[in-house]
Amino acid sequence: MIGRARPGDVRPWQPAAAITALRAAFPQAKVLPQRHTLVGCSDLVVTEPIEDLQSIESWFARRLRIAFPVLAACADEASVTRLIEEAVPRMERGVVVSIGLGQPAPEPAPKPRRRGQPRQSRPPASAAPDRPARRS
Repeated sequence: MIGRARPGDVRPWQPAAAITALRAAFPQAKVLPQRHTLVGCSDLVVTEPIEDLQSIESWFARRLRIAFPVLAACADEASVTRLIEEAVPRMERGVVVSIGLGQPAPEPAPKPRRRGQPRQSRPPASAAPDRPARRS
């Protein structure tokens, strides 16, 4: 079915809504998704033409990095737009604004033991409590 995704996954319209909101915030700029090695986030680059070389502080583009769980939590395009509008005032040339990446990662669930794998080792006999020796 179109538009269906597993819970917690980003749907195709969510990054598109983020790009649309950034284009509305920076009308003279190009907004492009960037490929990178980070897993679990979307990196959006905003490049603007340089008009006055005397007032420029940095040659680098503005960047917005959004964690996928934060983007996936947005229920509609209006919530994605609000998320972007909160980040736009912090976006300056040469600065990477991150949303949801500074949070600690959740603890991974313990993996079930598969067939054929050895069980976890028991502590050595010397670490066991003192027992009387068995006689034969």
